[in-house]
Amino acid sequence: MITDKQFNDAFTAAGGWFFLTQFELIKSWYGKREDLVDLIYEKGFDAKKTGSNTRVSSTLRIIEEGRMKDALLKIRDSKRINHEHESVAKIESIEYHPAEEAPFPIEKVKKIIRKADKTEDSDDSIVLPEGTVVMGNEPLADITAASWRANLGEEYTDEELASALAGAWNKSVWLGHDLDDDDCTPEMKAAYEEWSALEQELIQKVALRINRKCETPYIKLVTPFMERNGYRNGGGWWVKN
Repeated sequence: MITDKQFNDAFTAAGGWFFLTQFELIKSWYGKREDLVDLIYEKGFDAKKTGSNTRVSSTLRIIEEGRMKDALLKIRDSKRINHEHESVAKIESIEYHPAEEAPFPIEKVKKIIRKADKTEDSDDSIVLPEGTVVMGNEPLADITAASWRANLGEEYTDEELASALAGAWNKSVWLGHDLDDDDCTPEMKAAYEEWSALEQELIQKVALRINRKCETPYIKLVTPFMERNGYRNGGGWWVKN
């Protein structure tokens, strides 16, 4: 585990707003690192690519050292970030329930940013990039990659292909988040590999359909196709408009 000073240095090098808006992309990236740096550079965060490389390295260090939660809390408490970036969605209301009375099964919640005791005057608002979707339950639960592929068939419209890719992509990202968990089983790893392979196959089909070379970053490759067929990027998930 890195020290607090090392964490603060990495956080400063990455930048709070950059971390907030890009950490899901960086965490779920499985292509080449240099392609990720190229994608970040193209987004215009830095005048030089070396700056984007530093941001990616610093963000990866925070994620890999298990300090992502600390970074998000640091961003939440930053008056400067919240003042300079007002065009964000903001969670204004947070409800507190004992586990046995929670309105949604705790074991199905993908991420809990933190657990805390509620006080009358505490401010627990958290800012998220506009359009971000928090996935509350597992996509395509109890559906195998093989059955999802079979459902598509061999002849399909662009809309059907987009729907199939959205499902496989979301499932792969969801399962990918479990790989580093202590309770990750061989069966979970096998399921991830099956869905990831299907996702790759469908990305290749999209590339053929739009007459483009299938290369990373895949998000950049498929976004125009997905948007034409009724989907938007909800912060790492494909969401139907």
